[in-house]
Amino acid sequence: MFDSHFALNLQIIVALAFAFLTCSVFHFEFFKTKRISFFLLLAGGFGIKLFMVLQSSYLHGWDEAFHGLVAKNMGNNPFYPVLYKKTFFVHGPDWYDTTIWLHKQPWFLWQMALSIKLLGASAFAVRLPSLIYMCVGIYFVYDIGKKIATERIGFYAALFYCLNNYMNEQLSGSIATDHNDVVFITLILAGIWAFVKHTIEPDKLKYVILIGVFCGTAILTKWLVALIILFCWFWYIVLNNKKEFYRIKLYVSFFKSFFIALAIALPWQIYISLRFPVESKNEYALNGKHMFEAIEGHSGDRYYYYDGLIQQYGYLSPLFCLLGIVLLHKYIRQKSMYYALLISFVFVYVFFTFVVTKMHGFTLPVSFFVFLGFGAIAHRFNEKIAANNRFAGKFLFTILALVFGFISFNLEAIQARHTNWKTAQQGTFWTESESELKEICDYINVTEKDTGYVYFNCDFPGNISFMFETNFVGYARLPSDYDVKTIKDKGYKIAILNRGILPVEIENNKEFKIISIDKFKVIKRDTCYLKSLKFGHFSNDNNKLTCNTNKAKFIFTYFKDGSVQIKTENNSLARIAYEYGGLILLDGTKYYVNERFRFEAITPTVFKIRTSENKYLRSNENGERVITSKFEDSDDFKFMLSQD
Repeated sequence: MFDSHFALNLQIIVALAFAFLTCSVFHFEFFKTKRISFFLLLAGGFGIKLFMVLQSSYLHGWDEAFHGLVAKNMGNNPFYPVLYKKTFFVHGPDWYDTTIWLHKQPWFLWQMALSIKLLGASAFAVRLPSLIYMCVGIYFVYDIGKKIATERIGFYAALFYCLNNYMNEQLSGSIATDHNDVVFITLILAGIWAFVKHTIEPDKLKYVILIGVFCGTAILTKWLVALIILFCWFWYIVLNNKKEFYRIKLYVSFFKSFFIALAIALPWQIYISLRFPVESKNEYALNGKHMFEAIEGHSGDRYYYYDGLIQQYGYLSPLFCLLGIVLLHKYIRQKSMYYALLISFVFVYVFFTFVVTKMHGFTLPVSFFVFLGFGAIAHRFNEKIAANNRFAGKFLFTILALVFGFISFNLEAIQARHTNWKTAQQGTFWTESESELKEICDYINVTEKDTGYVYFNCDFPGNISFMFETNFVGYARLPSDYDVKTIKDKGYKIAILNRGILPVEIENNKEFKIISIDKFKVIKRDTCYLKSLKFGHFSNDNNKLTCNTNKAKFIFTYFKDGSVQIKTENNSLARIAYEYGGLILLDGTKYYVNERFRFEAITPTVFKIRTSENKYLRSNENGERVITSKFEDSDDFKFMLSQD
């Protein structure tokens, strides 16, 4: 269809989405019936979201796989969130290796569970609720802008929200914390929308109820940041009643919404505290630690969220965010509303700047204010070049708005992340491992009918995806003698995934069922020396290349998929030790992605050795075996196999 690495169905979907969005912008600028423009925008937005949902048929590690697995298990009992549906061993308190899983609040998991129950366990079922939420979010952004400022601001805010690359990648499951953030952001939007409607029609009880419902379910999705809805409302009351803000009667509706939110969110907290006291205590303690510790390495300096603006909204976003916020002051009709929103926006950024644990997603709940600012920029620009209904000015403005919108979508970045377009420049470690595991799971689902097996050698977090894709329990490790005895004592048998070559003692144990797929069929084996043309031979007793006196022979196993395993004669594997900066060590035990190499011929006897992350094996100035990202002829990438 066009020059693309996307599948044909995805090309058609994104082309139709772009067509709908283009028609929506032209219709908005040249016709009076704005409702049609919005429905065209919504249709285009649905296409964009569907395009992102269908980027992969497997779940991404880490977060999406964990969310999907827990949701799948909650389909059997929504009030019993577990990671392992059957526990064979004692697990620790960590959220990534536990039994009772309380790491996230359950609202978004319940909806995932329902989707999986109706459609079966698939990546699409996991992402479907988020697709619906994000499409509904387009309406909320549009209507908030329309109600507090102008319809044009609402329309273009919704357009940029719809096309924003960072938001859409959340939907694809490829960015932490994916669907948890999608649902949370939409519920915050819904709460702000209900609050805006309440300020317009204060006598209508339904908006007071809706504020409480949206705030409560947002708490039940991602905890107390959801109170930003009520925080914004509080400041609106204060700013609107500066001389009498202390009067209790001004807060009657506010407290009604607060207690509704409390009635929705509190029962789950009480339930888990009583049913799972140890696990809930650990999770509440972990939440508190975010304030003072960089949990799981998520740290950053005082400029972390300033840099995050660039990642989330584009290279010029700090300038455009500031400009948009300033312009909003001109267009928002009620200044107390503007300042309430502004105070809430600044508070979130300042608060998380001083919280030690940092993640870019923490500020997304107030992202709608940024998009309203972008809408204000579009509105101001329209006033300047399309005044007096001049056709040429309107046409130019429409083209520019579409260009900036499609640039923010960043189709090129999506193609680079989700396809093999730039495999020579970027690492494929995770995508190759995840797609390969999906292939193995599909094979098991078709061929393996005996449910009495427990699977090992699934890698981590591949075992989480494995348990989602199949109905078996899976562990990352190879089984120890203790594991074998424990599994047998509980009446189960052991199966082992073969993703290449297993240790001899595993391969020769007839009690184990070995599961392999065709791509790992062995083509041939060679036993040779491996020599760098520049620095010397490989040896198996250190990390450096060595002279002829200490060289060692290696067993090279070639597989059907074109990969090669390098193994010592003592059955230890060459692996990339990422924890040591990419050294090549000879202590691997499992054939995983970081133990997989490919030979690229330079001459019939000389070649480069490429890793699964499209890096190359070389030696550094100390003679150490390392990997590097960039290939240059002057570097020592060239190796040869020899019998002598």
